[in-house]
Amino acid sequence: MSKSKSERRRISVAIAAYNGTRFLRQQLDSILSQSEPVQQIVVSDDRSTDQTRQLLEEYKSRFPDVMLLLFQENNIGVLTNFFEAFKACAGDIIFYCDQDDIWLPNKVKMVTSKLSSPSLALVSHTSFVVNENLIGNQRIPARTKFGSHSFPYNPKRFVCHGHQVAFRSDVRDIIIKLHPFAAQIAPALACNLDRFIPFCASLVGGAFAMPDALVRFRRHPSSVSPLGKASSGGEASQSVMIDRINREFDEHLLFMKLVECAQSENLISSDQSRRLINAYDNYLQLIQIVRDQKASPYLAMSLMNAALRRANSVKFANTSTVVEVLRLLYHAVRR
Repeated sequence: MSKSKSERRRISVAIAAYNGTRFLRQQLDSILSQSEPVQQIVVSDDRSTDQTRQLLEEYKSRFPDVMLLLFQENNIGVLTNFFEAFKACAGDIIFYCDQDDIWLPNKVKMVTSKLSSPSLALVSHTSFVVNENLIGNQRIPARTKFGSHSFPYNPKRFVCHGHQVAFRSDVRDIIIKLHPFAAQIAPALACNLDRFIPFCASLVGGAFAMPDALVRFRRHPSSVSPLGKASSGGEASQSVMIDRINREFDEHLLFMKLVECAQSENLISSDQSRRLINAYDNYLQLIQIVRDQKASPYLAMSLMNAALRRANSVKFANTSTVVEVLRLLYHAVRR
């Protein structure tokens, strides 16, 4: 009996390691003991000063056909270290993770089963938070609606963490090619893989958010991947509202510019570019913010003038979408 298409696909795992002796062995063992085997584990070591290299070479001797090791001559930082691992991945599906978590046995099988759909570019799941001794069962709060997010969709509404995702290899190609543009245009986005990878996936396909917890995400004092800070409540002042609107609009412009960069690099078609920009409806969020705060006509005009100045400062091949966003926002705040 022949294997299915999903079973024939090659699976790679990318790990960025640095001084990981304490927990890395458990992470590797949990990956190697998956119910659906992975074909490649790429570990890029960022010039560790502990016994990480020796540990990795031990695993290489035990699993020579699975382990691919990269040893950096100089410290390059976690972001670049992950990129080096991504570049070396030969799989059709790529997972990436930290060096101190534990994968539950069915993670690869369940995620790749979802990614067997040709319409999906990325799949995420939830995770348990545990301490350094693996004690705890609290889930990381989900900020994304579970289920399918069909292409095209707004990537800001698909929120996940790196240890929770897997993506197609063509998404990796976009990550590598588009990052230099993103670093210039939207550095805050480019330096955050949790946001940048779903953004790149949104350019070429849909996404699926699974409710299943498939990783024990270890939290400990030496961890380098905090999950963010809680924001305080309270009524926003007018200046805070203006800052929020400006920030949201700037992100909208940055998204459109990055889509154009992707099109100019032949990563996506002109039709895909148009559909993506039309789907990125941040202006609806802006309209709701202004309505909620009951902005005065004077404030609305001030916001519009500021938005136009920022729009004019970014050169777009087609400004019709920018004009449409401004028109909708203008009419909304004048009601």
